[in-house]
This record gives sequence, structure tokens and C-alpha cells, in this order.
Amino acid sequence: MHKFKEFNVQLPVKWDFEEYGAIPDGQLSPVHKEPPEYDLYAITFKEHFLNFTENLSIPWIRELVDRDPHHRGLMINPIAAKARGIETGDYIEVRSRFGVLTGYAVLTEGIHPETIGVSNATNRTVTHNPITRLGGGQFNTLLGVGVEWTCCVSGAMESVAKVKVTKLPAPPPPPRY
Repeated sequence: MHKFKEFNVQLPVKWDFEEYGAIPDGQLSPVHKEPPEYDLYAITFKEHFLNFTENLSIPWIRELVDRDPHHRGLMINPIAAKARGIETGDYIEVRSRFGVLTGYAVLTEGIHPETIGVSNATNRTVTHNPITRLGGGQFNTLLGVGVEWTCCVSGAMESVAKVKVTKLPAPPPPPRY
């Protein structure tokens, strides 16, 4: 805080310096204060052979990803899916207060009932590559931004979002290039 004053750094909002204590106190992220209709935590994951989505233009990696159902859709626990009338293969919307993703539901016991998993291999907004198909959006659009969504200790942005998931009608088939 001393350097902020010394160099007259102006922030758009007041930065709470209470987290800078000698003993961690476990303050919760604002993600835990979302309205109740946002009842699932959206998380993202990647596998060792993926570098976010950059290497999906490599044909043999694209083939690996396309054969793994966890990378072809949005992972949801069967309990959470049943509560929303969702079955494997249904087209779903994952919406936070900040953005939206769409994709196909993949039911799996491999994810907690209070979360929805989004592989970073499905996070595509690129449409001009003949190998890399369009995905359902970019995971980061679900995340809150700003000082309040930033860890004051590490400077890292929040990496989880509270979302609501709904079943959508099936989309039209993608364009063929």
C-alpha cells in the first residue's frame, strides 16, 4: 500500500488490504456470494497432452480429444443432471452473471454433484481453422473480473464461477468447411 501512495496509483475501486496479514484468515471469494439460482460451480481442467486449446490444430491431438467424451462435452454429475431433466447428449447452457457457454451434456460420476466441468479443449471461439472446430465458447467468459475478483496476495484472477445450467433445444448442425 505504501508504494501505491508513493507513486499515486489510482484504482477504480477500493482495494481491500485486509488479506495482507501475517496469519491467513481464509476470506471467501465473492463467487460464494452469488444469487441462489447460480447453484453449480463451473470448473475447468486440462490433460497433460493439452496446452489449453492452442495445440488442438495438431491433427493427432485433435483425434485424441475428439474420442474422449470428457473433452467433447460439458461434464455434469448424473444427480445434478436428473434434477434439471438433462440426459447424456442433451444440448445445455451454462450461464453465470458474466457470460454463457453452450455444449452437449456428458454425464459422469467423475465430477462432484455441485460442479460442472468444462474441458479447456472445448473452449473454442476460433472458426477459421479447418482442423479445430468451434467450441461452445471460452470458459473465462463465465468469470467475474475486477479487483474484487482478484486475489490480493497472489494477483491471480478467480478461476471458478457459480452458474445455472439449463437444457436447450438441439442446435442446427454446424457449417461444413
